[in-house]
Amino acid sequence: MAAADAATLSTAGATQTAFKAAVTGFEILSLGAIAGSISVDAMGFGTFHTVNETGNAAVNTLTISNLASGDTINITGANTGAGTTTAGSTGSGSNDTLNFGLSQGTAALVDFGTITTPNVENLAIKMTDSQATPVGYLNTATIADVSLHTLTVTGNSGLNVGTLTGATALTNIDASGVTGAGGLSVTLAADQYATTIVGTAGTGSDTINAAAALAAVTITDNATGTNTITGASGAYVNTITAGNGTNTIVGGAAADVITVGTGISTITGGGGADTINLTAATHGVDTITYTGANQGGAALTITAGGTLATGDAVTNFHIATDVINVHAAVVASTSAVASGTLLNSWSITADSVFIDTATNLGGAAATVANVSALIGTVTAAGATNTGFVAIQTNTASNVWDIFEVITASGVHAGAALATTDTISLVGVINTNGALAAANFTA
Repeated sequence: MAAADAATLSTAGATQTAFKAAVTGFEILSLGAIAGSISVDAMGFGTFHTVNETGNAAVNTLTISNLASGDTINITGANTGAGTTTAGSTGSGSNDTLNFGLSQGTAALVDFGTITTPNVENLAIKMTDSQATPVGYLNTATIADVSLHTLTVTGNSGLNVGTLTGATALTNIDASGVTGAGGLSVTLAADQYATTIVGTAGTGSDTINAAAALAAVTITDNATGTNTITGASGAYVNTITAGNGTNTIVGGAAADVITVGTGISTITGGGGADTINLTAATHGVDTITYTGANQGGAALTITAGGTLATGDAVTNFHIATDVINVHAAVVASTSAVASGTLLNSWSITADSVFIDTATNLGGAAATVANVSALIGTVTAAGATNTGFVAIQTNTASNVWDIFEVITASGVHAGAALATTDTISLVGVINTNGALAAANFTA
């Protein structure tokens, strides 16, 4: 049916009354391309539960009113710059669901326009690549729904919804039903509630950004492509589990729990004392990156003394493949990594990383006193220098403490650490052997 005719029949009057009496039993309304802005009442001249529309030209908007919970809108082809809006009684309940089918059959990604669904709590979107050999493009659709609680994406093609602006009541995103090369790209708004996000499970690539979330976030992503996962940046715990793809993971300020699979992962834990599990199975080259914002436990001065706060806990670190990037913090990438007997042999500017191969903590807790005693002197000068020291906890273990040392009191040539210098415990690394220079990278 022409969209203009549907709009006419939706308008109360003799024509609508006669049509509704003569034509009954139809539940699917298929509309042609629209021109301008057209409103169609799904209940006005029948009882339609599925509305099919073709892609529309830019600035055109189709408004469909009075769909019931569980009804479906199908859009076929590009809707670039156009919009699909629901109105009337649609979303009048407290837990309404609206289904969307987004279908494309061209050899390029498609923009399905803006989908505006005020007051609808649950959106279920099925992506379809109808080509003989589906490619799984990352198609786009902007979602405007401030009441959104749950977003489910399925199908054989990907979806980029951009930022879910205003959807601060969101609690769940599930794209595990996306197969093949289809991926997911989504950015959360200032979400007020704990949110669970499940990425795709095929060969595609996912981008999940929850940095703006204002509550705990749980992200599980099994896509085997190239994935970028960003947890809540504030003091909200992120639980991030990535699969066997090439993963870039960024945590936040809380004590995050991050687990990766057998792929290649680059992990920046964030400011909290994180738990990072690199998995016990054989895996690729995983990189744990430390920046100025995630140097582990709070620093203590030599004067203050005391037991150092625990930094990140890293398990299943494979010395043959895995690396620790401390140069990304405040240490020049050209600085050296040295190994040897730590006491009185460390130059903080020349050897920004020193691996102690001869002494250890003897199983004692890491305190300012016993760590500074092992470090001894720092043969370097300067107002502020930063270095990292790896010290084994005891002879029998493959557990290494990584300490950050900052000298901020001037000349230290041939002298012990000054009273205003600081030490912090960046992380506790469980390895399968002794750390070496190859395990530290720029």
